[in-house]
Amino acid sequence: MAEDDNTAVAADAFTCVILTPLRTVFEGEVRSVLVEGAGGSFEMFARHEPVMTPLKIGIVEIETDAGRRCFAVHGGFLEMDGATATILANSAENAEEIDMERARKAEARAKERLETISRHAEEGAKIDFDRAKLALLRSLQRMRAARKISGE
Repeated sequence: MAEDDNTAVAADAFTCVILTPLRTVFEGEVRSVLVEGAGGSFEMFARHEPVMTPLKIGIVEIETDAGRRCFAVHGGFLEMDGATATILANSAENAEEIDMERARKAEARAKERLETISRHAEEGAKIDFDRAKLALLRSLQRMRAARKISGE
């Protein structure tokens, strides 16, 4: 009976790889992957139909036999071929490695920049505003990912 159970587990698992230009953030067997794609959030399981989609700045959640893991992902692409989900991200962090104090400070800096730019609406301020907005979004998603793991 146990042998049949192991076969069922293997059939339900697939490979997930999260890559950035600098490193492999995660590689292993998973039961599911939940991503925030350009068209909204969706979850994939073994033998999911092939798909390729851009990713938003957000969270990737994976379910393994050992439990749930979360990653803050800052843009990129996902490709699923049915057996492997490959995430190519501009940057990605394991939620367990996120320094909440550093993320809070980044959030405060971004909010301060947004406020300053809003008060001084100049021609070149649009680029600075967009960059500050992205910095704020990244810091908020990093903290969101860390909170999912810590229960904070």
